[in-house]
Amino acid sequence: AAGPRRKTFAFPRRVFSWGPECPSRTGLTRSPFASLTRADRSKLFPRVEKRGYCYSPEELRALYELLPAHLYRFVRFAVHTGMRFNEIASLTWDAVDLDRKRAIVEARFAKNKREREVTLGEVALEILCPLRTPEVSPSDRPFVGRAGRPITEVRAEFIPAIEKVWTPSKPGERRPRFHDLRKTGATRVEAVSFHAIAKAFLGHADENVTDTYIVASLDAVRDAVNRAARSIDGETPAGAIPSPPRVRGRHKRRHSSPPHESRSCNARANRDGLVPSHSAGWRL
Repeated sequence: AAGPRRKTFAFPRRVFSWGPECPSRTGLTRSPFASLTRADRSKLFPRVEKRGYCYSPEELRALYELLPAHLYRFVRFAVHTGMRFNEIASLTWDAVDLDRKRAIVEARFAKNKREREVTLGEVALEILCPLRTPEVSPSDRPFVGRAGRPITEVRAEFIPAIEKVWTPSKPGERRPRFHDLRKTGATRVEAVSFHAIAKAFLGHADENVTDTYIVASLDAVRDAVNRAARSIDGETPAGAIPSPPRVRGRHKRRHSSPPHESRSCNARANRDGLVPSHSAGWRL
């Protein structure tokens, strides 16, 4: 398969790229991969079509109903924060600041090995606050299972629930994953804000020059998360801020166009009846 093949060759390619930089230590003056033509690279390392699925509000609400309480909190927190499974499973109370409405993902648990801040919107705070009892210690995990042990796996109950609420749109379509909760949250946040806000929501590194012109503060991300809450799972949290009216003018938009995946997800939102209104936020 193309995906596993690219991953298998990733490490040797990095090693051979580093070797010529230290020829006295490695004896290498040129990477064997450097002589590959574009056609050779395409044949050896074909690009993998990335999967992407946006859950509709109806699917999420149906999913919440099927999950036990501890997994309901875990899943809803995931879609409203954009955090990855391992980031939530490893979260401890000393990394959660309810007063400043943020959580810290430690570098050792982050995908890019960089510490980052996660904005906590009203829904995330609504989930966390009841769990913060006087008995918890800073090293305890907010999300625990029935036996009081930290949640380390959700597939046994998550997958059967997904199969009950999800209907494939075409033959052979692959089942949505837990990771698609993150994609859903980011797509809804971008629909009511900017591409740079969505990147800050996801914690991605800067790759687009356009983002250097827009500073995505924690407050801006939090406002977008709260505005997007209704379009995520159909419920508006207390304190949600309506979308501000957009001023139409001759000035060019400075934020980049959403990627293909986001455009397709936004089209799905429109198809499900969630149409962004420029004057009054989202309407059904």
